[in-house]
Amino acid sequence: MRAVRVTLAVALVALAAMAAGLASGCQGRTPALDQPREFEAKLQQLVGLRRFGSADSLINARARLRPGDPEVAVARGNLYYQMAVRAARNQAPGLPGAAADSGGPRGPDTLLVRRSIEALREGIAQHPERLDIRFGLAYIEQELGATGTEIEVLRDAIRWAKQHPDDLRWRYGDPLPSPPGEYVPQALHDYVSFYLDRGAPGDEVPMLAIARMSAEAYPSNNRSTNDVAFYYGARGDWKRSLEFLERAERADSSDALVLFNLGWAHENLGHRAPALRYYSRAVTAGDAGRMKDIAQSARQRLAALRGNAPLASAPPPFGSRLAPASRPATSRPSPSRAPSEGVQLPVPPAPLDTIPRPIPQTSP
Repeated sequence: MRAVRVTLAVALVALAAMAAGLASGCQGRTPALDQPREFEAKLQQLVGLRRFGSADSLINARARLRPGDPEVAVARGNLYYQMAVRAARNQAPGLPGAAADSGGPRGPDTLLVRRSIEALREGIAQHPERLDIRFGLAYIEQELGATGTEIEVLRDAIRWAKQHPDDLRWRYGDPLPSPPGEYVPQALHDYVSFYLDRGAPGDEVPMLAIARMSAEAYPSNNRSTNDVAFYYGARGDWKRSLEFLERAERADSSDALVLFNLGWAHENLGHRAPALRYYSRAVTAGDAGRMKDIAQSARQRLAALRGNAPLASAPPPFGSRLAPASRPATSRPSPSRAPSEGVQLPVPPAPLDTIPRPIPQTSP
C-alpha cells in the first residue's frame, strides 16, 4: 500500500510540474497578431458599436506587439478623426471634446483632429512608401479646408512616388492597383474633382494647383490636363480649354474622352469642321475602347451638326453657386476603390461625368 501511495505521489508531482510548465509556456508566448484585414474588421465592428474606448485599446495592444506598424497609424488617424466628426455632430455625447448641444453646427474637435493628423504624419515618416496614408492625410486636410497643407501633402507624395516608383505600397502594404504612372495621376484627379464638383468661390486655386502638379509629374497621363481644360471650358474660356485639350491629345491621341472634349471646344468656338472631325474620331475611339457613353454622345453631336443644327454656345460658369456637399467621415483615411475615369465637358443630352472621389463612406 505504501508503495502505491508513493507512486501516486510521484505521479501527482509530475502532473503538477507538467501543468506549471504549460502555464509558464503560455505566459511567455506572444499573442498572435491579426493580419491587417482582420485587425481592420475588428476595429470597424467596435467603431460601428461606438465602443471607441475598446477600439483605442485594440489599437494600443497592436502597437505594443508590433511597434511602428503602419496599420496602427492608419487606425489611429481614422479613429480619432471619426470621433472628432461624430462629436461635432453630437452623435456621441461623452466623447473627449464633445460639447453640450447648443443647437448650432460645430466643427470637428480640434484635439482629436490634431491627434489624427499626428498619427498619420508619424505613419508617413516611418513608412513613406504607403501612399494610402499620404492620400488619407490629404483627404482630412481637404475636409478641414486646409488647402495649403493638402497641396503640400500631395506634392510630397508625388515627389516620393517619382523617386521611388518600385517601392510604393497601398492599403495593408499591398502593391498599387495599377502602375504608378497610371494610378497616381488618377488618384490626384479625384482630389481635383472634389473642387470641380463643389464649385465654391476660390476652389479654382487648389483645383488648378493639384491638376498642374499632376500634369507636370506625369505628362504622359492626360487625366489632369483634361481636368484643367474642363475648368476653363465650363467657365466659357474655350481658347484656354482648347490649349490644354491639345496637350492631352499629344499625350494620348486615342483617348475618346479628350477627343470628344476637343470636338465640343471647337464647336463652342464656332469651328464646325474641326468639331466634326474630332467627334468622328471620338466615335471610333469610344467604340474601340468600350466607352459607349462617349461614343453615343459624339454620334448625337455629329447628327446634329450634319443636320445643319446651330453650333453650341458656351454654358454659364460651372457650379459657382453650388453649396459644399455633405460627406461623412472615411472608414479608413485613404481611397479604397479605383479612381473615376474622367470628366466630360457639358454637352446636351449627355450628363456630366461627376463620379465622387474614391473615399469609402460610413453610415452615421
